[in-house]
Amino acid sequence: MSFLDLMFEGLQSPSVLRMALLKTKRVNPLVFIFEGDDDFTYYEHSIKRCDFHVEYEHIVANGKKQVIGFLDELIGNKEKELLDKTYFFVDQDYDTFSFIDERVFNLDAYAIESYLIDEAAIGSILKDELKLNGEYATSRKEYLECLKKSYEDFSSVTRELSCYLCLCKILNFPQEFPNLSPHYISVAFNSTTKNKDFKLSFTNEVAQFIKSEPLFYESITNLNDLKLIRGKYILWFIKKWVMAVKDDMNNKRKVEDKIKLSDDFITIRRLAQNCKINIRLNEFIQRIKNDLH
Repeated sequence: MSFLDLMFEGLQSPSVLRMALLKTKRVNPLVFIFEGDDDFTYYEHSIKRCDFHVEYEHIVANGKKQVIGFLDELIGNKEKELLDKTYFFVDQDYDTFSFIDERVFNLDAYAIESYLIDEAAIGSILKDELKLNGEYATSRKEYLECLKKSYEDFSSVTRELSCYLCLCKILNFPQEFPNLSPHYISVAFNSTTKNKDFKLSFTNEVAQFIKSEPLFYESITNLNDLKLIRGKYILWFIKKWVMAVKDDMNNKRKVEDKIKLSDDFITIRRLAQNCKINIRLNEFIQRIKNDLH
C-alpha cells in the first residue's frame, strides 16, 4: 500500500471522527454528523424548515463508510456518553439495506440532491435570478410546465444507465460513474435528448446477470427516480435546465437586456432554501426535539 493510500485510509478511519466528536462535545453536547460538506448545505436549511431552532454543532465526515463505521464502534463499545445527543445523517446510495437506528436518519433517496427537483426551489430561481416575477409570472409558470416534460425526458434517457450503475454497485463491478455532459445528453427548456451512448466497462457481465436473474433486475427497474437516479445527475440536470431557460429568454431579448447567470450559482444550498419540507426528516427532527425535553 502506498503512502497516499495510507493517508487516505487514515482520513477515513472512525478514530478521526472520534477525536472530532470529543472536541465538539466540549462546545455543545448536541452534535449532528453528516457524510460530507454537500450534505450539510442541504440539511442546514431543511432542518430549519422542520421548525428546529435548537443550537447544535455539526461534524462533516469523509463519507458514509466512515460515519457508519464510527457509529458501529460507539454502539459496540456501549459508549453512552458519546452517543447521547449525537445524531447521524446518511444517504441511501445504491446500498441494498438501510440503517435503522433511533440515532440515524437514512434517506429514502439516493442522495440529498435527489430532493432538489422541486418546483418551489427551481421556481424561486426563475423568480429571482431570471426576474420572472410580477407581470412575468405567466412565463414562469409556462417554463415550470416545460420543466416537467424536460425532466420526464431526462429520466427516460438516464434510467437505463442508472439501472446498470446500480447493478455494478451490487455486483461489486468497479465501474466509475460517468460524468454527464452535453456530449452525451442535451437539455433544453422543454425537452431532453440523448446524443450518444456512454462508454461502459461491464455491459456484457451485467447483461449476463440480467439474463440469469430477470426478477431481480425487474426490481431494480421498478425503483422510482429518487432511489435510482444518482443525485449528482439530478443537480446537473437542474443546472442545465435553468441555463436553457436563460438562453431561451435571452434569444427573445435585446442585447442590452440579456440576463447573465452562471450555473455555478445554482447550488445545493440555493435550492435547499426553498425545497418543500422533507416529511421523513421532519419526523426524525421532531423525535430529537422530544428527546431533548
